[in-house]
Amino acid sequence: MQAPSFERVLDDPNWFPADLDLESGAIVFAESNESALAKEAFLDDRWSWKRLPQAQVPVAAAVSHLAGRPAPSNLNFIWHGAFCCSTLLAQALNVPPANLSLCEPKLLVALAMARRSGRVDRAELASLSATVFRLLARPFASGSKVTVKPSPAANVLLEQAVDSGARMLFLYSDCRSFIVSVTKLGTDGRRYVAQMLANVLKDGAESEWPDARLRELNLLQLTALLWHLQIAGFRNVWPRLGAGRARSLNCDALLADPSRALCALDRFFALGAGESRMNAIAEGPLFRRDAKSPNETFDAARRRQQHAEISSKLGHALDRALTWASDQFVAVAADEPLPDPLLPSKEDCLA
Repeated sequence: MQAPSFERVLDDPNWFPADLDLESGAIVFAESNESALAKEAFLDDRWSWKRLPQAQVPVAAAVSHLAGRPAPSNLNFIWHGAFCCSTLLAQALNVPPANLSLCEPKLLVALAMARRSGRVDRAELASLSATVFRLLARPFASGSKVTVKPSPAANVLLEQAVDSGARMLFLYSDCRSFIVSVTKLGTDGRRYVAQMLANVLKDGAESEWPDARLRELNLLQLTALLWHLQIAGFRNVWPRLGAGRARSLNCDALLADPSRALCALDRFFALGAGESRMNAIAEGPLFRRDAKSPNETFDAARRRQQHAEISSKLGHALDRALTWASDQFVAVAADEPLPDPLLPSKEDCLA
């Protein structure tokens, strides 16, 4: 079979940009379709894209081919700091043809890693990011929206995404819940904090938090520090977004009233799915199972129970870590650390 032209690969959304190969200087595409992409909880190596037909397009050719096009008007982002129901939310918004959610594409992480390693400078990052955003935003149908949920490891690209014109939701859990979620994972949680903290420090916080200072902190303090540094990264770009382009959402508010949250996002992202469809999703099985392991039952009540059990085991150590973090980041409110909430605070929602 004759290989497709690079023009076809770049223009056809069925060719999904799966990875970035800097050794060959090419973007790697996998041939898929809207239905298959919508079913994937993660579009990284947990997705078996390497079994699909593939094509490579030189980075320079992709940038040149798409450079003259306007920024996509159908693109939305869900930025998050992990452990805040982002996979659940992205799946809930997966309502083709109104919207296709793309969950944690590996390409974005590869681009972020290239920036951290110095293999892509700031000027190259800007042009390449714009190209990648255009590729991800290619609609399968006229008028369709595309909502991208990047991995937290790709949050460094937020600076470039500001220039895309896309609307953005910043989803988060509170600091206490974040620490509890990390603790629940045990060794995997400790490994996650170490890797993500290394990424965030390379992205701009290294001078303020040198190794000597970090060595004085215990695991709970390091986890709280990671949460605050991620929130700081979100807060830093807010003034550049302008009125109406960004909203924040505490995941507890999402879980307290899924229908209200989904309908509000339908309006904010201009998806056009409609209240009846959003209400049906909120009341359906999606919010009663584990988004990452669909065969396992899990809901807001079970989440609260688990968090209460782990919080009790951590005891005063958790409170001390939270107090320490609050002393370090006095400008960040514990209840609403980000501006422009999509819904009222979780206390109001649970009242």
